[in-house]
Amino acid sequence: MELILEFLKTNSSEIVALSALALTIYQGFVQRAHYRTSVRPVAEITYRNLANEISVAIENKGIGPLLITDFKVVKANQEFNDLNELVRDSIPKDAGYKRKWVKYTKGKTISKESKLTIFSFERKEEHEDFDYVRDIIRDLFVDSELYVSYKDIYGKKRKPAHRKLVDFNKVKHPKRPKNNIILGH
Repeated sequence: MELILEFLKTNSSEIVALSALALTIYQGFVQRAHYRTSVRPVAEITYRNLANEISVAIENKGIGPLLITDFKVVKANQEFNDLNELVRDSIPKDAGYKRKWVKYTKGKTISKESKLTIFSFERKEEHEDFDYVRDIIRDLFVDSELYVSYKDIYGKKRKPAHRKLVDFNKVKHPKRPKNNIILGH
């Protein structure tokens, strides 16, 4: 016992210094884990299916930036790079609709509490056949599945977001427009 007390007495400053160093290193690891947790993004795929607008967005519900690493649309076992690729051959080319989409979703960043609209189709003016074309898009979106892979600013991959679009076959307007549009396919 005397030997231990003598050792502690003669080496007390070194023991205190080593203890402080160990505690500092431990605190650094705890702080780093806290920083990584405090900037965690959470992706959510949302959509609006209204009478005058259809839109699909990726929202960041987390508290840090979201970096998209991959995006795909799957419909009937067929993969598409974006929603426009799914609908472009099925809607009139010259109708003058207001249609927007994000072609290259990969590599985009979404800041916290923000969203990236990846597809929107809305009534620009009074088009006689708008309801008809909107319903074509709705039919194409039904049972489509969207997948978003993403990572945080530290490069850590997060659980991918997935959403099946099931609520797009609302009320239909079965009348075909007077001008007899010829659709692609």
